[in-house]
Amino acid sequence: MPVEVSGRVPAGDLVRIVSLDQCRYRARQSPWLVGHLARVLFAPAQGVWAEVELLAEDLPYGRRREWQLHVGGLRVLHAEDVEQCRPARPPRAGDRATIVGVLHSHARARAYEHGLVSQRGVVVRLLREGSYALVELDDPPSTLLGVRRWHLHVDDLRIELVEPRGQASGPVPGVGLAAGTRHAIIPADPTIARCGASVRPVLVDGWSPPFSPALERACPDCSERYCSPDTFAGSR
Repeated sequence: MPVEVSGRVPAGDLVRIVSLDQCRYRARQSPWLVGHLARVLFAPAQGVWAEVELLAEDLPYGRRREWQLHVGGLRVLHAEDVEQCRPARPPRAGDRATIVGVLHSHARARAYEHGLVSQRGVVVRLLREGSYALVELDDPPSTLLGVRRWHLHVDDLRIELVEPRGQASGPVPGVGLAAGTRHAIIPADPTIARCGASVRPVLVDGWSPPFSPALERACPDCSERYCSPDTFAGSR
């Protein structure tokens, strides 16, 4: 079980950064640090500061890995706790996402915090070296003024990894268009998408480009079905 740090932490301890309130100005201006796992590199016998190294393997370009932080904002973890917290892989298009906050996202998203928090959707694509995700909401409330797609920092999302296992049971489905959205078409009737929408199939000499959740304006329902086993058996 994690325990709060009340004094000196030995070098080598594994910690989670839970607060920056008592840190120096530069750290307080980097709220993305909160929630990260780190290893203590050095902690003097006297004092309340610790040198830590972030454990994340995929930090966005330009972000420091080593920081001097106040021990009051650290929580000690056991090794098994760290393994449970590590994601199996970075998020990618097609994964499901729940918005848990907007602290690390743009000011425009923070202005709609009450409408965004707790909303669920699908990751359409990753942006800015993987630090941001374009998320299409399943059922946005009226307070979001009809906007379905939001650029959000991945630290503000709880990601549910979705593995595209359905591709093994048949060819990749083709693409159909409806109101500017790209859908996955079914082989029996290419004017009907897997989500049930009526679409205009994109065909070149009878061949359709392959559908992927990473496509711009990809249908979230089709993307979710694409990532489910046996959903597209027999598709183009």
